[in-house]
Amino acid sequence: MPTGKKRIDVSYKEKKGAMHFVVRQSGKKTTMTKSYTPLSMIDETAGATDKDDYKTINAEVVNIEQERNGNVQLNNEHETPVTIEPKNNYAKAKIQRLNHWSEICKKLVSAAKEKEAVVNFKCQDCGTEKVDLFRCLDCISWPVICESCLEIRHQFPHLHVFEKWMHGAFIGYAPPTKPWKGRKHDMCTTDYMKDIVVIDDKGRQHLRTIQFCSCEEEAITLLSYNLWPASPKTPHLAFHIDLLRWLNGLLLECHVSVKGFSEALKARQPKLYKMLVTKEGEEIYKSLMAETIHQFRQFVYQMDYLTNNFPDLDDGCTCPACFETETSIFCFDADFQLVRKSSSGNHWLEPKHKDNFFVQQELVDDFIKKYDTPKIEKECSDFQAGNDLRSKAKNKKLSETAVFGATSGHDYPQKFFSLKHGEKLVIL
Repeated sequence: MPTGKKRIDVSYKEKKGAMHFVVRQSGKKTTMTKSYTPLSMIDETAGATDKDDYKTINAEVVNIEQERNGNVQLNNEHETPVTIEPKNNYAKAKIQRLNHWSEICKKLVSAAKEKEAVVNFKCQDCGTEKVDLFRCLDCISWPVICESCLEIRHQFPHLHVFEKWMHGAFIGYAPPTKPWKGRKHDMCTTDYMKDIVVIDDKGRQHLRTIQFCSCEEEAITLLSYNLWPASPKTPHLAFHIDLLRWLNGLLLECHVSVKGFSEALKARQPKLYKMLVTKEGEEIYKSLMAETIHQFRQFVYQMDYLTNNFPDLDDGCTCPACFETETSIFCFDADFQLVRKSSSGNHWLEPKHKDNFFVQQELVDDFIKKYDTPKIEKECSDFQAGNDLRSKAKNKKLSETAVFGATSGHDYPQKFFSLKHGEKLVIL
């Protein structure tokens, strides 16, 4: 018997709704509830006996802990069709979907395996027999074609990835590509070629030769190809704009870190993908954090909200639902986990969204200094969080101790400002 498996007796009882399994092992009884019967794990011909409402059969199951943790793997590739009688419309639709997927999954795996092999050494475009055959992973279909047909299909600038049939498998293949040239520099006499490592929208690396000209900054030329430079001057690495838009969306909606995003790009690549290893490509995270992603996010905001050119347009800071309510409701609170250390650095630039969400800090500081806080008698129940001496000792190394803000009744941000002290007790 294989290691990790035990021969035990399994009893089950059919009830309305779910299937309840009673597992007996070493004198102990464990009840498990399943919405379907794993037929592949039950040998229906193994000495079943009827006794009242229970049926006892001999079956071979895996370790119970693995069953609880969801690590059970069926012997067959896909689950057998569900045969439980549905009790309602939801169960009927659920069983129907499971059965449909069970039918198609085997066909999908078989079709995918057929695409990973070469049946005959003929180009599927021109029909000629060739020893060297290729395919493109970014075209709509993956026909196996010869090198000549591959060049014809990709004669214009592209960021497609190729594979070559070698040693009984498709291996990553990166042939030299034609330089990317723009027509606006055809008449220029100061144009020059430069190699740029391009990170496409799927996180893959490409080495491309791009035409630049002294009459235009390199960053502007890269933008014409939907590429965002990793540095403002003499860039050697560029990111596809769609990739940075995806990163921006993950930052806002899923709170994914730039470090985690960079590591996920590596895990996304196929097993046999030929990664272009360069100094720039190995330091994607550092390149993104060197103001690249921050400047791109500001670029996206300026493209979505044209308030610099048309001040009367929406700037994205007004709650779109508040105008429908007669009474406005606001929620106020402070987050004392959003601190800023005194040694963390300086404000190198003026805020890009000044006065949009954050109140001018000078006005807040002046108000705190002028506000009269009455002295309160000390008692055992003294409000220690508002004690000035305690606050100074605790927050001595912090330049900002919290962020105080307000949101509308629709959870839309309104105004915020930073605190430079602890909580204070004020008698109104």
